[in-house]
Amino acid sequence: MKKLIIGIGTGRCGTNTLSHLLGKQKNCMVEHESKPILPWEFSKNKIDNKLKSLKNCNAETVGDIAMYYLPYIKYILSNYKNVKVIALKRDKNEVVRSFLQKTEGTNHWMEHDGKKWKFAEFDRSFPKFKAETKEEAIRLYWDHYYKEVEKLLKEFPSKIKLYNMEESFNTKQGVESILNFAEIPGKNRIVVQELKKNYTKKGLRKIIASIARKIKGLN
Repeated sequence: MKKLIIGIGTGRCGTNTLSHLLGKQKNCMVEHESKPILPWEFSKNKIDNKLKSLKNCNAETVGDIAMYYLPYIKYILSNYKNVKVIALKRDKNEVVRSFLQKTEGTNHWMEHDGKKWKFAEFDRSFPKFKAETKEEAIRLYWDHYYKEVEKLLKEFPSKIKLYNMEESFNTKQGVESILNFAEIPGKNRIVVQELKKNYTKKGLRKIIASIARKIKGLN
């Protein structure tokens, strides 16, 4: 039976890195925010069609990583078989800082009229919050996101696992844990030469080089 992997996280927390890691494994097709993007408001037809499209991919393991899957996880785990959900978490302050830099001129987390902020494609893929500032809204989003993740962890402990971004991608043990949870067979594991991450801090190149060195023992 084809295996389905769904990755979640607030965004700016390693989701692109996760898709890069899993997508490089043999017989795996794992994308990042593949089209069509989903709305935060639950739609049974849209999630069923999205998963049907993913499962039509020619690979033993298929999946997608995106922040907007969170409202759909309970439905997916309750109605689909052979599914694993990988949740990523990054320090709140780092996520807020990264989002503020990434989304200058737009605001996915507050309702607006398009005058102060531009409308953007991903606006409908985030929940909205009543806040005085965009930064406050992003902080409320982070809090809400992981409160919901904790509920899912309690309800589906064998099907979803939460990983800290820094620990998971910067240690051999962390990478192995992800691949083990995803049930990637040892014969299908390959060395990833480069992992791209949404870091904005100094030392990005050193971190990437370190990751590549640390996971060379996976095979």
